[in-house]
Amino acid sequence: MSDEVLASEASATPPNLRRRTALAAVWSGVGSLGTQVVTIAISVVLSRQLVPGDFGLMALATTAAGVMVLICEAGFVTSIVQRKEINQLLLSSVYWVQVALGALGALLLVLLARPTAAFYGDDRLVGVVVALSIMPLLSGFGAVPRALLVRRLDFKTLSLIDLLSLLVGGTFGIVAAAMGAELWSLVYYSIAQSIVQTWGRMRQAHWRPDRKLSRVELSDIFGFARSVYGSQLLTYVTRNGDNVLVGRFLGVRQLGLYTRSYTLLLFPSQKIAAVLGSAVQVALAKISDDKPRCRRVYLESCQLIFFVTTPVMLGLAILSKETVLTLFGSKWEAMWPTASVLAVVALFEPLTTTTGWVFLSQNRADLSLKLGLLSGPFLLAGVALGLLGGDSFSVAVGYGVGSLILGPVFVSRAIGLLDMNLREFARGLAPALGCGVLMGAAIFPLRLFLVQQGTPDALVLLACGALGAVVYLAAAHKADVAGLQHVTNHLPPRFRRSVAA
Repeated sequence: MSDEVLASEASATPPNLRRRTALAAVWSGVGSLGTQVVTIAISVVLSRQLVPGDFGLMALATTAAGVMVLICEAGFVTSIVQRKEINQLLLSSVYWVQVALGALGALLLVLLARPTAAFYGDDRLVGVVVALSIMPLLSGFGAVPRALLVRRLDFKTLSLIDLLSLLVGGTFGIVAAAMGAELWSLVYYSIAQSIVQTWGRMRQAHWRPDRKLSRVELSDIFGFARSVYGSQLLTYVTRNGDNVLVGRFLGVRQLGLYTRSYTLLLFPSQKIAAVLGSAVQVALAKISDDKPRCRRVYLESCQLIFFVTTPVMLGLAILSKETVLTLFGSKWEAMWPTASVLAVVALFEPLTTTTGWVFLSQNRADLSLKLGLLSGPFLLAGVALGLLGGDSFSVAVGYGVGSLILGPVFVSRAIGLLDMNLREFARGLAPALGCGVLMGAAIFPLRLFLVQQGTPDALVLLACGALGAVVYLAAAHKADVAGLQHVTNHLPPRFRRSVAA
């Protein structure tokens, strides 16, 4: 059955790769929107039942589990997605290596649970880290099936799996929190979600490994996988090193405020880039020798991301206090200044994330690794300086300044591989940013007026959000913004005519 699946995949690529990639991107976007709405809803419910310290402690445990998952992947799965041709022996070899590494990662997490708790000075971490040791093992079983679904651009299936796993995990977590499980409700949420996600990927990939392992096949992709692995590990350390530093030096409450802000703002914007990237990366790999075509696909993808994130993040930057108090309640009020800073960072950081697509498609994972070696310490230095302020807001400022400085460096090196300059890239994004600034100019005075009138936070948020949406879409339509074009081009004809009217 596995050979038939691979043969079907090889013959299923239609001539219109752009249309197929766009359809995959649409499903990625729909799936991302659905999962983000559900994620925020679950987060809101749990945040009202738990305290910031619970989320901070969970962030420390998931950071330890996450780095072990990444170490165990070893870059092989990304190599499967990137390769133009694959075979059953290669997939089986990678699968069994991943399972073995996952089992080893689970054992290491158990052994490191007590030292991890001692490092942060909180014995509650021992049981949580041991419970999360199942994560590397589940990742080992589900990694290759997910890679096959990505190669087929089957993002409809992936999106449904992610949504189902989130609903199941969220239900477990909310029920457990209602029963008084406190911190452990977050643990049950995470484990249940991962189990369903792995099961769904294995079932829907319609592939089974052979009981074979080839050193030749593994060595053939080892060079590329090594560079990818190094880059991914550096990115993870950079993105999560702030959690380690905040948890170690400021405590779990400040970390809880910081990670909730991150989840509300940076994670959704990065997720948009990540899910779209799964489709675009496959497309860029297939047309890697055609630079003009790669340039067009990449720029259009960035325009779409920026069109979506600009109004959301600028709006949240202005309305961060009302958003936090409406969603999470008064016990999270200290979170809103941090959220306001990270909203600005989240406007631009997804563009930095997209550079990985170019580095991989142009077979320059080594360049991504070199940039990571330079940028990682720089970002963490900014976070370390932020620690001197003694709260999550100062850390967010330090992280944000570093991120905004490094972003243009990454983008310029990536687009240079596609024979594009930074001015051309910025010109493609400027219309959406201009519409966002116009939106901000409309909602800022409205917010001030409503706050002065003593309007409830929820009504302020609703009124400003409605005005902002109308102004942004009207301005984007008037200016013929590229991101709006990419969205409307894939609407059904009757809706497309309505938008164009």
